[in-house]
Amino acid sequence: MRLLYASTHPTLLPIDVRSFLSAGFEVVPTFAHTQFKGRHRLDPKPIDNPLSSTNKSWKRVCTIPPEDVVKIQMTDFYRIADLPYTMRTSIPSRVENPHYAHCGDVSESEAELINKYFDVIVVQSFPNLVPNILKWFKGIVVFRVFGNENVSFSVWDWYKNHLYSAGFLEFMLNPNRYISLSVFQGIIDTERQQILGSSPSLLYAAVYEDIIKLVGQNRWKRENSKPIAVTNISYLDVSPSWRSYYEEFKKSFQDIPFHVYGKNLITDEYCKQDHHICGQIDDFQEYLGRYCDYRVFCNVGKIKQHSQYTPFEAAAMGIPVLFLSTSAIANEAKTRFSLEDLEKMGMCSDLDVMAVRANSCIENLTYAVSISELQQKMFFEVFGVQRTKTQATSFYNKCKELLSEESMKDSLLASLNKPSENRNKRILWAFPHKTNRFEEFPNWISAGFEIVPLRMPSHQGRYQGASYDNPSDPFYPDWKTSCTLPQDVLNVLTSITLSQSDDRQSGKLTKKEIEWLNNHFGYIYTPYPLSIAVNLLSQGYKGIILNRYFGHYAPGTSLARISKYVPFGIFKLFNNYIWMPAMSKLTSHESSLIAKKNATCFVPYLYRSSDYFNDIQWQGKNTHPVVAAVMSSIYPELTHYYENFVKYFGQFPYKIYGKNFSENLKKGGIEDSNIVGMLEKESSVYEEMSKSRVYVEVGLVNHHSHYTPVEALLIGVPVVFWEGCGFATEMLENADRKFLLERGMCETWEQMVCLTEKCMDDVEFAIALSQKQKEMIPLLPNKNIVEKMKAVMVMGDKLRNSFFIWDMPLFSQVRTLIVKLMWIVNDISRNVGDGRPARVIKRFAYVVFVLAGLKEDKRGLKVKLSLMRTKAMEYLK
Repeated sequence: MRLLYASTHPTLLPIDVRSFLSAGFEVVPTFAHTQFKGRHRLDPKPIDNPLSSTNKSWKRVCTIPPEDVVKIQMTDFYRIADLPYTMRTSIPSRVENPHYAHCGDVSESEAELINKYFDVIVVQSFPNLVPNILKWFKGIVVFRVFGNENVSFSVWDWYKNHLYSAGFLEFMLNPNRYISLSVFQGIIDTERQQILGSSPSLLYAAVYEDIIKLVGQNRWKRENSKPIAVTNISYLDVSPSWRSYYEEFKKSFQDIPFHVYGKNLITDEYCKQDHHICGQIDDFQEYLGRYCDYRVFCNVGKIKQHSQYTPFEAAAMGIPVLFLSTSAIANEAKTRFSLEDLEKMGMCSDLDVMAVRANSCIENLTYAVSISELQQKMFFEVFGVQRTKTQATSFYNKCKELLSEESMKDSLLASLNKPSENRNKRILWAFPHKTNRFEEFPNWISAGFEIVPLRMPSHQGRYQGASYDNPSDPFYPDWKTSCTLPQDVLNVLTSITLSQSDDRQSGKLTKKEIEWLNNHFGYIYTPYPLSIAVNLLSQGYKGIILNRYFGHYAPGTSLARISKYVPFGIFKLFNNYIWMPAMSKLTSHESSLIAKKNATCFVPYLYRSSDYFNDIQWQGKNTHPVVAAVMSSIYPELTHYYENFVKYFGQFPYKIYGKNFSENLKKGGIEDSNIVGMLEKESSVYEEMSKSRVYVEVGLVNHHSHYTPVEALLIGVPVVFWEGCGFATEMLENADRKFLLERGMCETWEQMVCLTEKCMDDVEFAIALSQKQKEMIPLLPNKNIVEKMKAVMVMGDKLRNSFFIWDMPLFSQVRTLIVKLMWIVNDISRNVGDGRPARVIKRFAYVVFVLAGLKEDKRGLKVKLSLMRTKAMEYLK
């Protein structure tokens, strides 16, 4: 089996080549171009020296003609040679630089030659590199995952935030042609499955015996060493994350003499002003020799996903190395040694402890020597050649297995051409709301649907919470028991994201992805923004879009108004769309282009589908006299809710729960210690609410509500609510007004304050109100919710089978042209600015939308004209 090694790290290359050779691969390494070396501050001396031991080792077993080897080695996978000269002089921004979009694009002749000889290609982390190679290479693409020094770094986030989802389908549609090969177990433990793929593998980047060879004759000078500590931190002139490491290190080592080496430009102002920082030394052996003069090496690495080579090189030269317990070295060593032994070998709990131990090494040579001698056993046993050979052999066997004909038959590409069974009863759930998913899944399944949820979009990770995709979380719905899709098909979904941080890109997929969705999903359950639904329809999705909408917290706001950048007139041109409001008042707020009469199905949000809250109950007499409320995103979205709440209830002790982050509140000038912030677990919110005397519902509109008043009701917390809020409006659909006024509903906010005060002063009154409100629970529309969802299936089948003129071949082509025109005009109208010309263009855009929508009823046209008048007034101002 032949392997083309296209990773460029100068230290890793000879180590990996020897590891792959030992496993049985025939290896040919490519070498970094001169421009690449310069941009990444690599040793300018050629590492492809024909006299080097690395070259001798792979050439001895190479069976490819020498003239073809030369051509292959000249292939520039990273396309650095294509960059303008001005871009070659600084450290690259691999995620922002548009030229890196061509990484992995090679010429046809190069692709033909590589496919002729190689089964496997190993590459390193550059955006677009892996998906681009997968498009033309017929063998296995191996992604050598290095990790990063940044604590919050994720390879998936790095890729996902700067690329459309199109490229990532190549990962999961080709599970037999993609392997992630991580340098540390810490990467496999922390990285997202999208990057790890279906075949994550491990191969240490540091083989201790190889490191000993690389350091040559350099050895620690022991008694002749300077009583000074040393460390390595590179890119201090350009990297904020490395500079942060350094400032933290310098603070702990302020009383310890130390020097810092690395790839740092000493002419930079930051480096020039700090006497600890030494400039870059280009000659590798000279660079290593400098470390031998110091008493102790202090490794600053603090995460288990990444490490520099320097601590390994220092240990190989005999220098005592101190390392943090959270580092990659410690994480790997913990699998073989006890914590007590590792502490003797140089492991430190934090930088302050490291500073103390570094000082002990400086003052006591015997102590330094003992660490040096003890840690040799650790490096040999954990990172020794036998262990890495085992890892490399396992990787070889995995490649061999994936390349077999039988395995290739199972490729997910076959699933593109064959529609799956139950397609027309299967919903792809793209609504990233944890409670909504937990509440609705069981009922949709009872109605006869299959549900398959998409993973949480990466840009919403912090807001949604870490347990969103965790099956062990009590709020994770059980959907797999009813799902008939095989696991290999489900794996594809880890690479598809409909919600993007830029709403205009939401729902944009490739033709291959749309085809795949058409073959497996009869419905897609989409949230706001409308762009998801519009883009899916525009690109050819044939199933039914279920446009689920829970309203908006701003008074009088419609979905049409907040989606003004989307040409939602497109909905009139498609028959595979259902408007599915969650509240009864929503339809009256919407344009008929969105709330289509023949395709609207009201599915209420207000019901009880689970007995989960039986485990958490209000504590009655044991409660604290505190008002509980829930508001998320107080700044910038719900500031008016917060101000109204504080105006009326600021006189009471209160706690506000919800997804609020301190940095956002500071931006809004909100300093309130009563805002609890986002709790790690959903259950924690309910447990805290159960200790409060009363819950106040903060809603100000009748067409939007959160789940929390329902949850408070189920827990037993007395709920005080205004009759104009969404919760009250929905309850009034099933209950008498007088009945609700006797059970916590108030006509005014002043009445809410009085009722809250009674609960705060008299716990028995609060208990009585809680008992009365239990009579409201049977009024939640539990019984007919499944029937409502069955009605969605009936409507979907009807729309799918009905005649629709725009689906006819000729009209379909015209529709495609109209849709493109609508997008173009819409984009122009959004970017022309203000003034008379802008108003003319925007009026033209409106005419196009009306024509494309064919017609509107009076209510819809009135809404549309109202929107135009509002916009015109804004422009005239």
